[in-house]
Amino acid sequence: MPIAADDFIVVANGTLVVVNLLTQHEYVLGAGSRFVMPRSVDAKRPSWWQRATEAVGTVASLHLQKTIGAVRSTPRMWPDNARFSPQAHIEFRWDPTPDVAALRLRGSQSRGGGSQVISNPSPPTAWPANLARVPGQYSWEIVRAGGDKPLATATFEILSNDEAAARAAVVRARAAEMFPVAIVEIATELLAAEENLVLK
Repeated sequence: MPIAADDFIVVANGTLVVVNLLTQHEYVLGAGSRFVMPRSVDAKRPSWWQRATEAVGTVASLHLQKTIGAVRSTPRMWPDNARFSPQAHIEFRWDPTPDVAALRLRGSQSRGGGSQVISNPSPPTAWPANLARVPGQYSWEIVRAGGDKPLATATFEILSNDEAAARAAVVRARAAEMFPVAIVEIATELLAAEENLVLK
């Protein structure tokens, strides 16, 4: 039975499922529930398209900060203060700097994380194929030829499968409430990026 915005429903017995055809969001109502069908676009609340556009703008801004400005060392580096799922794509970027002789990557020794030195790297540098991804904290630095002191240092974290799945589920639930089904997956990635969380 079709209902319109602001229609009022009272469920006397059993269970009722109401589906918003625009957003595909389902409302499951039990006995005794009272429900008012919300408007798809409220004058006081931006539409899902406006929210999606805003989210893209926010993530673009965050990416710009990460790659060009908002890190704690010079030259600027990415990843820094990010969290990755075990399957996420990880590559290392930094401001073009002359005479970079090595990239040093260190995992948490207490959790069995390995270390690796990559000679004569250039940005972007991929995660070493022969280095296992062990959940935990990592640090990485770039070093100039003939020097032991790093030019810049940054940190990031690789989550366990369980923790990454739990965080992804929370973000995906938020995305499902905010956006239509057709764009929930990309919306999930955008919302995760706002929290410095990289899922893929």
